[in-house]
Amino acid sequence: MRSPKRRERLTKRRESPARIAALTDGIFSVAMTLLVLGLAVNAHESSPQSANGDFWRFLGANAIGWKFLWFLASFAVASWFWVAHLQVFWTIDRVDRNVVWLNTLFLVPIVLAPFTTVLVGQFPHANYAAVLYVADILAGSLTLDAIWFYCLRAGLVAERDTPNLVSAVSRRLIIVTVLLVAACGVAPFFPYYAIGAVVLTMLYIALMVGTRFLVE
Repeated sequence: MRSPKRRERLTKRRESPARIAALTDGIFSVAMTLLVLGLAVNAHESSPQSANGDFWRFLGANAIGWKFLWFLASFAVASWFWVAHLQVFWTIDRVDRNVVWLNTLFLVPIVLAPFTTVLVGQFPHANYAAVLYVADILAGSLTLDAIWFYCLRAGLVAERDTPNLVSAVSRRLIIVTVLLVAACGVAPFFPYYAIGAVVLTMLYIALMVGTRFLVE
């Protein structure tokens, strides 16, 4: 059994975030690739004479339009999370055991993203499918917030970073989380508006604000 001093030493042990970032990048690459499985279609035979008509009926029968829409939405959300995680871990210069576990929790909703994407693709008009979809995104946002604000409190943020930069990262994370909480409340009644607002906001932050951060 570990002594209290050894437990305290292990808890306070701090390492480079490189291994966490490498693991996270690998999981993101797999999860974002698996999103395409939601576009799976059923086998169909067609004759040369009716190929064009069968093609459009085939797409309609498999609801490809909805599935592709959710694929694009999920890819945009995953891209935002990857950019946001990159921002956070470029600002952190060391991690402890608590950050390791918080990052592991953050990866759970990322891994679940292909599943929730399939759900809304198969049941595009089911409000509760949209609720689960937005709730999974909210879980990722909350855990990423937990990583960032814990690192601030524990003094793990690099000293080279200016207060303006730190406050900017905090502000961006809070804005997205507040939006997601609101979207979860709206999703049971107006699922398309809720998810559309989430995706557009994340795209804006990832492409505009996030790009400016990466070159600072």
